[in-house]
This record gives sequence, C-alpha cells and structure tokens, in this order.
Amino acid sequence: MRSPRFVQWTPGSDTVKVTRLILDYRSVFQGIEPATLSGDRHLIESLNHFLPGRQRILASKVAPLAVDERLNDVSNR
Repeated sequence: MRSPRFVQWTPGSDTVKVTRLILDYRSVFQGIEPATLSGDRHLIESLNHFLPGRQRILASKVAPLAVDERLNDVSNR
C-alpha cells in the first residue's frame, strides 16, 4: 500500500486511485474491516489497515489506476 504503483492519493483529494489488482480482489481487502460502511468507503477503510503508523487515506471515492504499460515492454524481460 505504500507504493504509488498500487495506491495513489494526494491529501485533500476526494479520490484515491488503486491498481486493478486491488479492485479485482476488493472483497478480500474488505473482509478485514467490519461491514459498517459500504461501497468505496468500505474499501478505503480496509486499505487504511495496511498503512504504516497513523497514515490514513481520507477520500470517499475509488478510481482505477491506469495500467503501467512498462510491464509489457520487451526490454523489461
């Protein structure tokens, strides 16, 4: 969760961007946090459990990160 490759959020922003992997396995992440919240807020609170110390994501919306095309680059092999 600390890497901007997986989670990107700027303090003051209403939206956190997360990798498709997190979105595809959303239910696994949400299983950590009791279901007192729903939708995007539930996922965000669940992701906060993985952040170090007192860091927290204070957003209300989740959006997918653009796919990193460098992963498919032949020079990376």
